[in-house]
Amino acid sequence: MIGLAGLLAVVAGAMVACVADCFPRYIEALETAAGLLVIGGFAVAGYALTTFI
Repeated sequence: MIGLAGLLAVVAGAMVACVADCFPRYIEALETAAGLLVIGGFAVAGYALTTFI
């Protein structure tokens, strides 16, 4: 379940990064948040990897 949450965070971060171009006023904040989501999602998915092995 934790791995799924991590993968959903990665997908959400990618979606926010793609949508950031539509909001030029907030592009830096959106891309920063997207990067944190992607990095955090990979960290959570990596943490859950030990249960799959």
